Amino acid sequence: MHLERLFRSVPGQLARMQDGSAARFRFRDAVPGIHGYDRLAGTIDWLQAGRLLLRTSIVQGGVLPLSAFTVENRFKLYVFDVGILGAVSGLSPRTLLEWDFRTYKGYFAENYVAQEFTAAGEKPLYAWSEGSAEVEFLHGSSGAVLPVEVKSGNVTQAKSLGVFAGRYGPAYRTILSARNASFDMERRIHRLPLYLAGRFPLVPAGS
Repeated sequence: MHLERLFRSVPGQLARMQDGSAARFRFRDAVPGIHGYDRLAGTIDWLQAGRLLLRTSIVQGGVLPLSAFTVENRFKLYVFDVGILGAVSGLSPRTLLEWDFRTYKGYFAENYVAQEFTAAGEKPLYAWSEGSAEVEFLHGSSGAVLPVEVKSGNVTQAKSLGVFAGRYGPAYRTILSARNASFDMERRIHRLPLYLAGRFPLVPAGS
């Protein structure tokens, strides 16, 4: 079933995007000589059922039900644990602790959020992509869709969130980053530190 080869291909595919964000999984890069989703579907399903990989479906719509906008072979894959991700990627613990892993930070942060959302009971996971605009996660809550952008550092500009908000008018949008919590009620932007990902959605008192 090529389980180990496919599992070990995930960190390399996560690192493929130069801006640090995670990329759509490409089947032709996973196992040498095997191309196409049909040949690898069983292996991916097995690893997902064993909770070794986390699948995030990429949707092309921002309204419920999100499952109506999924395509079976269009998704991202994350490793079940960021510590294992670092080990498979060949990064030393010191590199992680000193926060000195450059473009790795983006997809490490995404993998961490996927891990936290899953642990908090968020199943299935969804991302959004239309044209050149991409949002890392969509959360269906109380009949609404809430977009979540993930930033690894203090720079929190999120153009794609603005595109999503313009098209679908969510109640608010959230940026998870290294910055402290703040709530811009006028622009309907919530900024939360990454360590609160497992508590999302977090509504400010008095709102």
